[in-house]
Amino acid sequence: MALQQATGQMSSRAFAGSASHVNDFDLVLGISQELHEMFGSLEANFAHKQSLPGRNAGLQKGFKLGQSFDLHSLIIVTYNTQKDNSKPFFYLIKRVKVINMKRFDIITIFPEIFDSYFGESIVKRAQESGAIEIQAHNLRDHTENKHRNVDDTPYGGGAGMVMTVEPIFNCINAIKKSSVISNQSSIRTILFSAKGKRYTQKDAERLAQYDRLILICGRYEGVDERVAQHLVDEEISIGDFVLTGGEISAMLVVDSVTRLLPGVLGNDQSAVHESHSEDGYLEHAQYTKPEEFNGWKVPEVLLSGNHKKIEKWREENAGGRK
Repeated sequence: MALQQATGQMSSRAFAGSASHVNDFDLVLGISQELHEMFGSLEANFAHKQSLPGRNAGLQKGFKLGQSFDLHSLIIVTYNTQKDNSKPFFYLIKRVKVINMKRFDIITIFPEIFDSYFGESIVKRAQESGAIEIQAHNLRDHTENKHRNVDDTPYGGGAGMVMTVEPIFNCINAIKKSSVISNQSSIRTILFSAKGKRYTQKDAERLAQYDRLILICGRYEGVDERVAQHLVDEEISIGDFVLTGGEISAMLVVDSVTRLLPGVLGNDQSAVHESHSEDGYLEHAQYTKPEEFNGWKVPEVLLSGNHKKIEKWREENAGGRK
């Protein structure tokens, strides 16, 4: 099967990257479940162009797709075969560049609620560039009753309804089965809960180290406690107030983690020197044009061009403005 024919059969979700993202590379393929099923039995071999004087020369040790790269890692390859056409190979013809794509799986009863926010600005560009993938899973698709109910009355009585454990269990299992990540420690499952740990910038930095985040959005009076006890790695709260559901919390986590990933912001230093990058640190005040508006002036030092004085002013005006 020619590579062009094979890739033409894949959904667009299996791909990531753009011309500006990969510049001189010939092809970018996202290693997804779809690719794993299609090419998983074939041995892939990679070698530098300089070490390929002949079609089958200079090959490095072969390996099977899905075993050596995590989910949505990107590899730049071209397709070829041995002279006798007996065994398909993937040849690298440019310098290897592997880019890890982070995946967010959001479990919710309102999957469309995310379309507006994730369809704009930095999060949208991060998806288009292949830095992240976001998938909202409708919890009702994982129920086993004809009415697709995901809640029931609480044992012991009381007001409201409680989300049941079974569809959440089914959904998490389906998500994990769709992954080709062999290292389960690179997946983190989170339940948004009023009794969870308060979310901070340090948590965003910690979660940015995982390849895949599964985010569970509660609704109604709460979630069956067996979810917290047996199905998740941690519970997170975004503050001491009550929301109608965990969807806003999920947006907050996706946004705060995404902006920490390499290449997502226009300048990677933007995520280093900013508020909350250290405990108690708040960034200095910012000004832009015009120099004067309605009698309100920009501090003279910022117009001076003296970088040492500007840096000193920023240090003196950072922090302590809560």
